[in-house]
Amino acid sequence: MTTRVTKPVIDSKTAKDWGKFVLYEGCTMPRRMVGSRYTTRFVLDKFSFDYMVLDNARCCGAPVMRSGGEDVSIECRMYNLDLVKKAGVDQIVSGCPGCGSQLKTEEAEKMSIHVYHLIEVLYDLARSGELYQKDLMRPIPNLKVTAHYPCHMHRGMLIDARKIHETIVGAFPNLEYIEMDDSDRCCGAGGGVRASQKELSYTIRKRKLECIEETGADIVIAACPFCELQIDEGLKTDSESGARAITPQSMIAMFFKDIGQEVAKL
Repeated sequence: MTTRVTKPVIDSKTAKDWGKFVLYEGCTMPRRMVGSRYTTRFVLDKFSFDYMVLDNARCCGAPVMRSGGEDVSIECRMYNLDLVKKAGVDQIVSGCPGCGSQLKTEEAEKMSIHVYHLIEVLYDLARSGELYQKDLMRPIPNLKVTAHYPCHMHRGMLIDARKIHETIVGAFPNLEYIEMDDSDRCCGAGGGVRASQKELSYTIRKRKLECIEETGADIVIAACPFCELQIDEGLKTDSESGARAITPQSMIAMFFKDIGQEVAKL
């Protein structure tokens, strides 16, 4: 089995300090959660990050790994890591923690490739004071924000989810961060459960919806496109809370004055 690499301790970096990286978009964002894909690029462009997207990237191999196909999974991972290396870039930023956890391994470390989740980039912007752009953003209303901590981000990529979410939300005026009960409990989407055992998936999600409702939140940050899909669907069909689940980059994008009107309704 492949050993996971722990997250290194890094100092706060500005957008310029990050240098060039490959944005790995995975499968779910480009194919199903296209709004989050748009807002990811929108936010990175707004803060003038130097990034590239590899058109010939493939699935990271995580779904195959969880279906028992370890050899095929490793082949997928190595294909993508080799692409990044050939591009002359030594950093990958993934908007999907499942992809990030799959890529952030000993193989990547041996190739001197550093793998991060997008929320770590946003966290650095918050710590460096760059995230809130008053002159470019519309007035932010009073909103209660809670967060679901995706399994592969909190456990797989070993990211301090609570600290990061509190810092990002705290960077904006009029936003109140509320920690929900069982914030790191699975939403029921991953591990093939949503695909193969829908009723079990919905039962797991029901508990997550109850925790969200208890916070009275208007926005649920889900820093994983698959978790976003699962939770937002449940909020629309099985909850009267009126809350919406969106990625952190979508929340930030909505604050900008020039974001498209349709995206602003995400």
